[in-house]
Amino acid sequence: MNSAIMARDICCENFKGLFAYIRNHHGREGINTLLEGLIDNPQYCVRDKFDPSILHPIQETHLTDSAYWVSNEFSIALFDNVKKVVKVPDPLIEVGIGAVRESLSKRTLFAAKFMRPIAISKQAARINARFNNTKDVTLSEYQEGSVIFELKYRPGFRVTKNVCHWNLGLYQGIARVTGVTNVIAKEVRCVLDGDDHCAIKLTWDKSNWFLSLFKTVSKRLIQWIYNDLVEEYETTVQERDLLIENLNRSEKKYRELFEMESDAIFLINNVSGEIYEGNTAATKLYGYSIDELLSMRNIDLSAQPDQTIRAMNEKLTSIPVRYHRKKDGTVFPVEITANHLVWRDVQCHIASIRDITERLQTEAEKAKIEIRNRELQKVESLNRMASAVAHHFNNQLQVVMGNLEIAMDDQPHGSNTLLTLAEALKATRKAVEVSGLMLTYRGQAPGKQTSLDLSQICRQNLSLLQAAAPKDVTLRTDFPASGPIICGNAVQMQQVLTNLLSNAWEAAGEKQGAIDLILKTVSHADIPSSKRFPIDWQPKESDYACLEVRDAGIGFADKDIDKIFDPFFTTKFIGRGMGLSVVLGIAGAHGGGITVESKLGRGSIFRVFLPVTTEKVLISPVKVENAPEIKGSGSILLVEDEEQVRNMANIMLTRLGYKVLEAKDGVEAMEVFRQHQQKILCVLTDLTMPRMDGWESLSALRRLSPGIPVILSSGYDEAHVMAGEHHERPNAFLGKPYHLKGLIETINRVLMDQ
Repeated sequence: MNSAIMARDICCENFKGLFAYIRNHHGREGINTLLEGLIDNPQYCVRDKFDPSILHPIQETHLTDSAYWVSNEFSIALFDNVKKVVKVPDPLIEVGIGAVRESLSKRTLFAAKFMRPIAISKQAARINARFNNTKDVTLSEYQEGSVIFELKYRPGFRVTKNVCHWNLGLYQGIARVTGVTNVIAKEVRCVLDGDDHCAIKLTWDKSNWFLSLFKTVSKRLIQWIYNDLVEEYETTVQERDLLIENLNRSEKKYRELFEMESDAIFLINNVSGEIYEGNTAATKLYGYSIDELLSMRNIDLSAQPDQTIRAMNEKLTSIPVRYHRKKDGTVFPVEITANHLVWRDVQCHIASIRDITERLQTEAEKAKIEIRNRELQKVESLNRMASAVAHHFNNQLQVVMGNLEIAMDDQPHGSNTLLTLAEALKATRKAVEVSGLMLTYRGQAPGKQTSLDLSQICRQNLSLLQAAAPKDVTLRTDFPASGPIICGNAVQMQQVLTNLLSNAWEAAGEKQGAIDLILKTVSHADIPSSKRFPIDWQPKESDYACLEVRDAGIGFADKDIDKIFDPFFTTKFIGRGMGLSVVLGIAGAHGGGITVESKLGRGSIFRVFLPVTTEKVLISPVKVENAPEIKGSGSILLVEDEEQVRNMANIMLTRLGYKVLEAKDGVEAMEVFRQHQQKILCVLTDLTMPRMDGWESLSALRRLSPGIPVILSSGYDEAHVMAGEHHERPNAFLGKPYHLKGLIETINRVLMDQ
């Protein structure tokens, strides 16, 4: 049923006496009967006295509040209920008389005793104008002992017998409160009898001389009565107007704050989820107009309606992440803060909703950066470890390999001991290779780089690679006729091919299938940014050679892809090797990188990207190597902090015919050099030493003797050692561990250049 707003015909001030009379004479039960069918009835609605935009079905409290007005039809229904409570022949007359007495204060009742009925009747007519919009009341005849009230009803007003009896009772009660006797109220005209208005005549016994005595005083008493009757109404209206003004001012302030809020704000019914209010930010966030939002429920905005209903039932006050849906269907994350309250007698909550898309993206990006930084730290730690291990390992291998060569030189040809030492030397050289791989992993791949045709490199190694492939695996190739051209090392490119294909063969296992080896040129923009290694590698704006190996093997889980380039990592068994680590190191040493695509059980794709060059491929002339000179003469200054390496090198140099002067660091080397400067042909110095390292020693020696030949030796890679700006450069670099042949060749080359 639709709500109906009642017309403002009769002020509820008129019913105060009625309710007081019923309550005092018939109790709560009488009040309940009086209100039967009237309260909580949507046909009888009034506007809220503080917020006229709000409608309420009429309540008992409204009916004694002078701020509320009811319709004529309501009053007729109310009078009908009076007859159900008061069981006398003329109940409305009886109640009207009693209502007058119940509604007046003691001061007014006392004052009325000193007033004439005519005077108080005049005030009653004035009060009617304030509290009743249904009729105009005038006094047409008044004299001592009688008065006639003319009741002229306004057009459309429906008059019933109950209304007439109520008026008879009221005016009779008004006369009686003055204390006169034999009061009689009679309706001399009535619209129900066809007259154009109603007229009520009051008669009473004439007053005695005592009342005339107070004629002058009665004027002031009349004002008291009038003031008393309207005082409460005027006060209530003033208070209401002030409250409404304050509320309007407060509402305006909070409405402005409500609309200025950058977050979406909703006022929502806790039970139905209906949206009662929404701000401008809400319309912008969701894409709906305010009218559309106010016709919706909160679950209409949610992409997780079940979660929304649960949160509403549990009265949650904070929801860190929930997903909502915009008008265009876009699903986005929000953060919700809710405050629960009672609004207009309804359980509601104010929801503040913030779009956290950017925040989550920032947090995700931050997490990626943190992961990236951890990976970089891990890579740097592994690099330092690999470099340090290789350096120390090479120093020890230098001692082992040098002493083995010296021992072999002391054995007669064909002896069993010589064969045994040869096997030991072979194993040592394999250990040297592993040490070299650790440096390669760090991107310190030794070897000279020249312009290479990758297609040619692949074809030259194809027969060897096919021969090494398992019998059930087919190697399919796709190479261009020539190119791409890179600046690289041919041996290292062969290592890349071998290690990538070995990894693919192992991944294939015992399954039959094919492995694809593809070579092409790509733009830097076509290189994927995900699963790219080294993780800090950023392609330059140029073309890249792409060497691609595809397999249909076991593949890698996504969580393992970031680990596959770690030394000795495998998903099959521990300590398999450094194949992929070496490939990564070589790619890094060539200014390139690797991308990986893999799905567990569906195979992998490895792509090695190397920057192309515009240089032409040079054909190197065949060098005819002369047998090294075995014997030498003169003095060599040996600078080495490792005692075992120093002793081994001393023996080697002595066997070559040189006189050896030893120093355990640069400071000591300077003292020896000053003493024997004229005898020393060459200086062989280690790089890493206490007090004064190899570079510092080189500079100091050249200051004493600018032309002195110096050989710099280190367990680190040559490219790594020679990188950077140095005022002086050595004549040669000798990588550790070096063997006797390498030592002879290096010394001879340096001395011949001199």
